[in-house]
Amino acid sequence: MTEISTQSDQSQPAEPRRELLRPRPGGGDLELTEFPTLTWSRTEIRHSLDELYAWGERLASEAIAWYMTEKRRKSRWARVLRTLALVLTAAGAAVPVAALSAGRPLVGNWGFLLLALAAGCVAYDRFFGYSSSWQRYMATATSLRTQLVEYQAAWAKEMVAMAAREPDRTDAVRLIDFVRTFAWNVNDTIRTETEAWLVEFHTRLTELESRLQQTEGGLTRRGGAPGVTLPGPTRPVEDSTDGVQSRQRGGNRTNEH
Repeated sequence: MTEISTQSDQSQPAEPRRELLRPRPGGGDLELTEFPTLTWSRTEIRHSLDELYAWGERLASEAIAWYMTEKRRKSRWARVLRTLALVLTAAGAAVPVAALSAGRPLVGNWGFLLLALAAGCVAYDRFFGYSSSWQRYMATATSLRTQLVEYQAAWAKEMVAMAAREPDRTDAVRLIDFVRTFAWNVNDTIRTETEAWLVEFHTRLTELESRLQQTEGGLTRRGGAPGVTLPGPTRPVEDSTDGVQSRQRGGNRTNEH
């Protein structure tokens, strides 16, 4: 009998499916899920289909675990930055009022510093995308979970239809296409999320460059080098003109005497 195999006959038996579904620790990149080795002899078709199903299941479960782990990290940073922004804004608004009530108006200038720090927290969150990222990750994980549940239910339905017989090569080809379609949908969901992140990141960079150019242009129009403030006030032109006219009048009086 002809046997088609992707590895030698001395291959070890597969691990239990609960091990295949164990989520990979987060903190790194979303890695490629290793494709199983399959044997398509008549007596191994069911076993190979089980391996193929478990691979598709692992593909989705590892992506879900990664997105949920990163979502928790992003949401933690987003909450910290937004809370700091609220606290600093409230303090920045209260300091001038308290300073005026205490008769020390100069202390109220610290309120502007607190308001600037609050704006910095919001800008930091926006530039690095903590708030937007955890929302996008949560939506992606939810979509992958829905696809995984549908995949599991559809596979169970196929197994019920073949419960009274062993699957043949026609069944194997049909189920391979089914798993391939599921894997493509999972990867397409991840690709869509990645493209959204790239567009968002490019937009933030463009906004930052535009604001820097506007700041440098404003400083240049005021006569200073970009990013450099010239010290001291500029002497008005009228003062020097008045001084010249005074000296001329003084010289005329001397000539008259």
